[in-house]
Amino acid sequence: MRVSVKRDAYFPHTCSKVAVLVAPGVAERLDPERSYGVSWASRHDWKFLGRERRPDGRYRDRRKRGEKPREEWLALPTPDAGVPREVAERARRNVELRVSPHKKNRRFWELSGGVLRCAECGRAMVDHTVAPKGRKTHYYYVCPKKVEEERRSACPNRNHRAGELEGRVRDFALRLIENPDTLREQIEQQARAERESKPWLRDAREAASARERLAKLEIMEDNYRDQQAEGLITMAKLCEKLDGVREEREGLQVRLAMLADGESRLRELEELPLLVEEYLKDLPYLVDRMPVIREYETIGAERTPDNPLGIYMLTPERIRLLPEEEVAKRRRAAESARDARFRELYAMLGLRAAIHADGTLDIAVGATGEATKGVMPCDGSG
Repeated sequence: MRVSVKRDAYFPHTCSKVAVLVAPGVAERLDPERSYGVSWASRHDWKFLGRERRPDGRYRDRRKRGEKPREEWLALPTPDAGVPREVAERARRNVELRVSPHKKNRRFWELSGGVLRCAECGRAMVDHTVAPKGRKTHYYYVCPKKVEEERRSACPNRNHRAGELEGRVRDFALRLIENPDTLREQIEQQARAERESKPWLRDAREAASARERLAKLEIMEDNYRDQQAEGLITMAKLCEKLDGVREEREGLQVRLAMLADGESRLRELEELPLLVEEYLKDLPYLVDRMPVIREYETIGAERTPDNPLGIYMLTPERIRLLPEEEVAKRRRAAESARDARFRELYAMLGLRAAIHADGTLDIAVGATGEATKGVMPCDGSG
């Protein structure tokens, strides 16, 4: 799955981005209104290592496959896989942060997959479940060294209760997004980095140059007609000149259509701060939203020609009590959905945490090496 997420063939690329990667003749045949995947050919070469003798006395060549430099790869446009861009970007971001939705023992472990690490040895903490017979099940995050070596002394860090630890990290993340300056600064920094990236700048400059050239072509076309009217050039020569202008104009218009996606994205990045303001107002509620899980459900009325809206009166006969197992199942599903939203928030913030043996939690937010750090003191543990 991780390999598929990283493959450019499944990632939707705009026509302008694909046109930069492929040969000019291929770029001209792309549809500016469509998005494409990219398949890479000529990625590997074989190195001859020599000959070795086989047990049967014959010889065989020994070769080793190696990867060529990326600039030597050959890009081939492929049909769009149909994956929405926001879904593909979120999946890639999660893979890069090693954020994988881990669910075990009917529980969503939102700090697994590298978000939480052992502060003593640096390893990613793993889940651990203790389920004594006839007693309540307990969930912990533990250092993997203890699990691998099967002895408690393998790491000085101890087991930490999962629910309490996840709650502390959630509180930290909610305090961050309730202070809009923190998230606003990070999102604007990401937008600024994308806006200043070379592909966007190159597209913008090329589009401006193409429009300038189109304006000059219109003047040239008028000049050619004036020259023919004054008898300076023949009609045949005029047609030849106008055909050349028309071909160049059509080529520039096709190229401008390819660059339209990049210019549109630049406008979106300029408008992003205003959108962030609206988004931040609702983000804490959207992330921490937990629906009410009731112990009953109502039985609606069937829609009929006489009652097309299915209107009914709420009476005791229309109330069905749910078994405890069904209520618990719905509650677990709601909690898992909320935990998944927090995982996406952690990925967006670039959140990483390290737990010490005394329960102190170090949390870093942002890109590696440029993180905003926070230290949460120990507030009790189990």
